[in-house]
Amino acid sequence: FGKSVYTAFATIGGNAVGVVATGKQLCHNCVAKASRFVRLCDAYSIPVVTVVNTEGFVKSEGDDQAGGIRQAARMAGVYAEATTVKVAILAGEAVGPIYTVFAASADWRIAVDGCTVAPLAPETAATVLYKDEIFASDNIQQATKQKAAAYKAEQCSAVAAVANGAADAAVKAADVR
Repeated sequence: FGKSVYTAFATIGGNAVGVVATGKQLCHNCVAKASRFVRLCDAYSIPVVTVVNTEGFVKSEGDDQAGGIRQAARMAGVYAEATTVKVAILAGEAVGPIYTVFAASADWRIAVDGCTVAPLAPETAATVLYKDEIFASDNIQQATKQKAAAYKAEQCSAVAAVANGAADAAVKAADVR
């Protein structure tokens, strides 16, 4: 059930914590599983550590009809309402609604070097911000890739996330603990 999100209890420094780790793509079952787990942790005042590294929600009409959008909205509400301590570790992709659902309401957000934190996918942002330059080039696909890579390096890194308020700290992977 919800095989692309992992939930577990662990101890950190001798204290019990709930851990939510995201997988490659999240379906409605994954999000429902995570929201129930966070609600359980909140009921017993168990801090929640969320490891965010996902490409996003499953893009399928069937998943939407099965409640994907509703479950994502419920998940955002559960995280926002939870009064327990919430720590988000932005370890990989935290783009768009994924960031909003899993990290925006966290009490402490840690961006790991090499992560991507952005309101839009870098490719999408580059096509909007650099539209004229891209269309003026001879090779549109190559120009889009170059602009997206530059945008990702400048605006979507862990250091940039701290600078624009999307994260509270930028650390190396070995220093997350």
